[in-house]
Amino acid sequence: MELNINITEDDYVNFNIINYRNSKELIKRSRLMRFLPIIFFMILPLFLSNHIPLWYRYIWFIIASIFYVFYYPKSEERSIRKLARKMISEDKKGSILGERKIIIDETGVKTINTNDESITRWNGIEKVLVDKNYILIYNSPVSAYILPIRELAEEKEEVLKLLNEYVNNRMIRIDKDK
Repeated sequence: MELNINITEDDYVNFNIINYRNSKELIKRSRLMRFLPIIFFMILPLFLSNHIPLWYRYIWFIIASIFYVFYYPKSEERSIRKLARKMISEDKKGSILGERKIIIDETGVKTINTNDESITRWNGIEKVLVDKNYILIYNSPVSAYILPIRELAEEKEEVLKLLNEYVNNRMIRIDKDK
């Protein structure tokens, strides 16, 4: 099967967000970074001025902790978006964005764009993640072939069937309504 795909800046940024939300290691790190400062916020009032009642000091740190718990995920996501856009601007060859041809057959996945060509055999595919807007064919924990659903039109079901045939137990669907 041969597909002509155009990867936009939004596609690449969204891939990074999806990868962040579905990576076990990144989720673990995010939880640690989300709750470790709260412990600090709870211990710090003990060492502050003795002239202010302890309960009063704790109120302010509890408010700061609650704010931090809700603010941190948004802040981290904003940071990932910014980093992804920076990576795009540093891409001198133009290999991240733009038109490309993706060929999916019995040997694996082949991608061809104006600057390079790459082939990943099926045993090199780590997983296939299906989102409501993308099909992501991971060839490493942080790299994937991005197939925007809008580019596939009526070929979506055929692509999913073909991918399921070759990577059956490594296909993860996250496109279900929650």
